[in-house]
Amino acid sequence: MKWLGLGMHLMRLERARRLTAKGVFCIGALLFLSSFLLGGFGVFYLTAWAISDLFHDLKTAFDWRSLLLAVGLLLGWLSNASVFWFARLAMPLVWASIAAPWIAFLSCVALGDSGVLAMVPFYPWAVGLGLIHFSRLMDEPRGWLPWFRPKISVAT
Repeated sequence: MKWLGLGMHLMRLERARRLTAKGVFCIGALLFLSSFLLGGFGVFYLTAWAISDLFHDLKTAFDWRSLLLAVGLLLGWLSNASVFWFARLAMPLVWASIAAPWIAFLSCVALGDSGVLAMVPFYPWAVGLGLIHFSRLMDEPRGWLPWFRPKISVAT
């Protein structure tokens, strides 16, 4: 009987962990999609245009600030695609997809573009993208989040 009770306890822990990961994913998806409703489609298009202009400018005159801004924006912009195949990304790419929007944000702020601070669609987009990928880390059986996994040992 003792083993049956332990088995039921383990099943409840597993079910709670899955619901938590699913809930985090749903909140992340809601934030990510709401960012596009707040004007993110225009920002998505304008960011691609800005990246193109920055790389075109680098061909004519090399400037390290333009390179930093272009790479930061490109990482953030490409992280949008990671949402559609997040279940198949390698773990280092999952971590990079979580960090990419904030790298883009910091590269803009570091170069003196304070207009990005007032861009309302950025915040739900970046947090939503991070939560979507964080839910994947929560569901990973290899324990990429050791503080989230309860350690249960069975004495024999």
